Amino acid sequence: MTGPNSRYFLSAGRKLHAVTWGDVAAPPVVLVHGLKDMARAWDGIATRLADDFFVVAPDLAGHGDSPWSADRAYTMSSYVYDLASLVRDLERDGHTGPVLLVGHSLGGNIALRYAAAEPERVSRLCAIEGIGPTPDKAAETDAQPVEERMRAWMDKRRTLLERTPRAIMTSAWRPCCSHVPTHILRQHGPITWPSTRRVARTMARSFGSTIHWSQR
Repeated sequence: MTGPNSRYFLSAGRKLHAVTWGDVAAPPVVLVHGLKDMARAWDGIATRLADDFFVVAPDLAGHGDSPWSADRAYTMSSYVYDLASLVRDLERDGHTGPVLLVGHSLGGNIALRYAAAEPERVSRLCAIEGIGPTPDKAAETDAQPVEERMRAWMDKRRTLLERTPRAIMTSAWRPCCSHVPTHILRQHGPITWPSTRRVARTMARSFGSTIHWSQR
């Protein structure tokens, strides 16, 4: 089994990141992560699937090692388009058949919408907790006047556009954990040792990793 390896593909002028495992000649399976997650969350599943498939897990825009959206807008339609771009990128590499598609949470919702839009490019679909809002939540949203929803959306968008990327940890404090996105390590402005340690311990619990420290 080969991997994990980095792979990049273009979507709407952006260079997005993905992680691959397995033989590139094998049938492709695409794993789409959920909100506030990243491609490496699929490590355990991907290593098992890699014996029979070429596994591709994208970092959604604004997640993992994929860049932020230039206008801080992360719409469902944009995510679906990015997934379509990845599938076409695989086709250019010779994977002409339909892909097996797995998505969790937000990724499941994206996968469902993409499969509905281009069913000829999807052979099998597995959506894990990806249905979307409950009927009660959808009814609550629909009951809110359109002008109020638009005002709330503009206020939220204005707040997001005023934000700048924040440093989480620097290379001087980097734990031995392969799941830390590399773009995090390129940020500036170190934070305190206790804070960094808490971040890494949380990652270790999430991924079952062992972290070794050398305080400098």
